[in-house]
Amino acid sequence: LGPRCEASGKTMVLPRLGPRCEASGKTMVLPRLGPRCEASGKTMVLPRLGPRCEASGKTMVLPRLGPRVEARNETRRGDG
Repeated sequence: LGPRCEASGKTMVLPRLGPRCEASGKTMVLPRLGPRCEASGKTMVLPRLGPRCEASGKTMVLPRLGPRVEARNETRRGDG
């Protein structure tokens, strides 16, 4: 079904829901929303917005650009 959780000496099979959050010593399975941010010892799930910039030790989420105008115009050809 999914990954195993072996905390407290027991082995449980968990359904595959998404990445794990291991803050405060507990393991929780979170829905797959995006990449994880592991700053300050906590694991947080961030929405998938774009590539990350990891300069200066901070993790910033950059917005993705839309499709190029040239590619969009190629699909809209006239009657000729």
